[in-house]
Amino acid sequence: MINTEMLYTYGEMRGQRSGVIPMKDNDRVNMVIDDVEEITGIPAKDIRGKRRFEQTSLARFMVYAGLRSLGLSLPSVGRAMKRDHGAVINGIQRLKGLSSYDKRTMHRIELMRRKGYKL
Repeated sequence: MINTEMLYTYGEMRGQRSGVIPMKDNDRVNMVIDDVEEITGIPAKDIRGKRRFEQTSLARFMVYAGLRSLGLSLPSVGRAMKRDHGAVINGIQRLKGLSSYDKRTMHRIELMRRKGYKL
């Protein structure tokens, strides 16, 4: 679930009632990785790692898509995951392709949507 408690209002910080300070990119990355770890069962260290096992790569692609749905740019997602933006584009496209016919991927994407991501 996207944790709205991690957002602070300017009002809370300055005694006023306007605006919202968004989460830092690092916090967003950790949140998405934790959510994907919960859904897939793939440990966060493997998601962040270099291994290319099918299920690990799929979890990584879900993180890419989740971060994009939170508004991070392709280069920002790439930097956060220690990949280039081309790998992020490819991963998101592969996730979309798999979700068109693979029931397990469809189910995992649905679980991400229930957590508030717009995949």
